[in-house]
Amino acid sequence: MEAGREKAELRMELTEKELQRQYQRELSSKQQMSDYATVEVRIRQRKSVAVTPDNVWNRVKERVKRMLDNLVTIAIETFAGGIELLFRTVQAIIYLAIIAVPVAAAYRLGREVYRRYGEG
Repeated sequence: MEAGREKAELRMELTEKELQRQYQRELSSKQQMSDYATVEVRIRQRKSVAVTPDNVWNRVKERVKRMLDNLVTIAIETFAGGIELLFRTVQAIIYLAIIAVPVAAAYRLGREVYRRYGEG
């Protein structure tokens, strides 16, 4: 019986060693899995958006409005400048007429007076 007992003890020992190896493998596998699970890196970066669609739309509207104001101002100044030039020309003609008519009348009168009384 002693041989049977030794066999049983040997089997128990082998089974125990096999269980220990299996336990070591599982433990090592679990260790590797835990190492993989703990190596997780998350990087988050938050940036504030300086230009929102509403802001862009408002800026575009403001620039278009400014551009139209400039165009209208240029058109008015050009048109008003032409009208002002026309009025200045008419004014100069009127001033010349106001001055030229009396000067011409005085010249004619002076020439007539000189003919009648100057030669004589």
